[in-house]
Amino acid sequence: MTYAFYSNELLHVAVASRSGYSNELRHLAVASHSGYSNELRHLAITSRSGYLLEQPAVASGGNGRDPARDARRRRRGAGEAYVSRGMLAAAGEAYVNRGVLAAAGAAWAKHMSITAGKARMNANRRENAPASGRRSVFGVAMHYEGMIYRPPSEGGSLIIQATVGCPHNRCRFCNMYKDKRFRIRKVAEILEDIDEAGRLYGKDNVRTVFLADGNTAVMRTGHLLRILERLNEVFPRLERITSYCASQYMDKKTEEEWADLRSAGLSRIHCGMESGHDPLLSKVCKGTSMEEQIRGGRAVRAAGIELSMYYLAGLGGAEMSGSHAADSAAVLNAVNPEFIRVRTFTPMPGTELGEDCRSGRFIPLDAHATLRELRLLIERLEGDGLFLSDHWLNFADIRGRLPKDKERMLKAVDEALALPDDFFRPVGMITDSL
Repeated sequence: MTYAFYSNELLHVAVASRSGYSNELRHLAVASHSGYSNELRHLAITSRSGYLLEQPAVASGGNGRDPARDARRRRRGAGEAYVSRGMLAAAGEAYVNRGVLAAAGAAWAKHMSITAGKARMNANRRENAPASGRRSVFGVAMHYEGMIYRPPSEGGSLIIQATVGCPHNRCRFCNMYKDKRFRIRKVAEILEDIDEAGRLYGKDNVRTVFLADGNTAVMRTGHLLRILERLNEVFPRLERITSYCASQYMDKKTEEEWADLRSAGLSRIHCGMESGHDPLLSKVCKGTSMEEQIRGGRAVRAAGIELSMYYLAGLGGAEMSGSHAADSAAVLNAVNPEFIRVRTFTPMPGTELGEDCRSGRFIPLDAHATLRELRLLIERLEGDGLFLSDHWLNFADIRGRLPKDKERMLKAVDEALALPDDFFRPVGMITDSL
């Protein structure tokens, strides 16, 4: 099938697109990128990632009953994930809460020590694994602090943490960096990490790098140039270096600075636009404006840097849904980024908007209302970028190249709108229902 939809009580799913999602999944086969499950028993993936909450064993990696045999059978595959005794090895990346994780790409892990894209849990002190500092696995030491986040498209990238946290960190819907005080790491430490990663992976084996945390491009241009230069020295076959950067920080650099960064190898910026509607941007404390988003986005594009801008569907609720979609389309049309990526607002614990949802002061859009909003956004788009819905919380996987695929995408939205409410995942606080 062309598009992947998401179900709450799916027992078996095979999708020819990118992802499958289930709360009570028993078996999952995905033809491309990712699979998500809370109670996964078997996982086979042909490309990048597996996302697990509790994982006893995965087929082909052992059943956990014979550790010696499982260890002999355990191997790393070209995008497949294998688990034995809580151990997982993936060619892309994996998200786990428990067990030992080793990933050839980048990893996000809770209660884990993360090193150069590999992570190991302290089995004897699960709740007291170090949250920061220099972490060592198999003699390799790199600096990571707290949870490390990256876009799904950077699943195979080496992650270098250049900054800690987010310099804004006041968005009412976001909980990603609430446990961190923003700081820029010393350049000397970052260069050490790059050298260490080179020793671990070899100079010819790293093709893409993601510079974490949030808004790393806020660093002084001269410091970023030193980091980019070292990355290209250590990894001469690099094809892409990317970073997060919010609109207000894109706008702080001149076009000349962005051009210098592009010449040094910075090839893509991921920008959480969220919305182009000024009243909504103010309401959620985004810290930017429609005008600033356009100005900053154009500066990045003028330098020849690819730009991936994110739209947060449903962020304005029913009251602002139409204006949220229309003004966001206006920003996207003015900037014309290479990538438009859709995310769906989902209340998160520990956020102000999450508490508004819990108390009833804000009512999240249901699946059909969110899809109607998404349809309006697509209708208004006039650029020639790639439209992607590459996240498991979205209600439908709608993707295509604008403008040639617009009618096909609108038809796919209409097909999703014809589905009953209970076909889609539940709406609500993510820890309550997902």
